[in-house]
Amino acid sequence: MSDITESRADWIWGDSVNWLCQQWSIKNNDVAGWFYGTGFSWSNADVFVMKATTDPFSVVAAENFDYTSDSI
Repeated sequence: MSDITESRADWIWGDSVNWLCQQWSIKNNDVAGWFYGTGFSWSNADVFVMKATTDPFSVVAAENFDYTSDSI
């Protein structure tokens, strides 16, 4: 989580039809932090940890991931 500042408001993204919002927090700058799933009132998106060796552009069926509503 390098050069990512603490979330101060919802991070919102979408495709003009569907909109997702989420927040994150930093534990130690450039070391660790958390992303929050739908178990928290400020998030409407669940989270999944993708291994660093996976090319995100190779994902064709993200709905098959095991998401969590907790924080990761």
